[in-house]
Amino acid sequence: MPHQTSTLTAADGTPLFTRTWTPEPGLSARGALVIVHGFGDHSGRFAHVADYFTRQGYTVHALDLRGHGQSRGKMLGYFDDFNQHADDVDVLVTRAVEQNNGRPVFVLGHSMGGLVSVTYAIRQPSPERVRGLMLSAPLLDVHEKAPLAVQVLLRYVIHPF
Repeated sequence: MPHQTSTLTAADGTPLFTRTWTPEPGLSARGALVIVHGFGDHSGRFAHVADYFTRQGYTVHALDLRGHGQSRGKMLGYFDDFNQHADDVDVLVTRAVEQNNGRPVFVLGHSMGGLVSVTYAIRQPSPERVRGLMLSAPLLDVHEKAPLAVQVLLRYVIHPF
């Protein structure tokens, strides 16, 4: 599926490779989706997801996290601090919000990208910027010392079946 590529600059100056897929002309714009991939992955592997959502009227943005894909950095998979990933997602969400004319923005995180997305959602400076969070096989677990009610709730959310 055709898409545009570009580079965003992270807060620390690291260049981040991005892809953007847009709905076909004539479709009503409904919002935007920001995709965050998992460890050892890259944004290009989500073209099928972008295809589905663009057919629904969403603009889809994805980045290669530092140390992944075309945002390589020092070495494959390397990052100085896990929070840098959440900061990098914020840079892409900012772009999505600015280009979206007030329509809703959602974040989809897969695997490690699910953990990054949750970290971003907890830390984001303006919670109203992102309407919802979708997680696919998120890298999350329940700590044994969490209150029983939290353990039960999270186990249902993380493993609903």
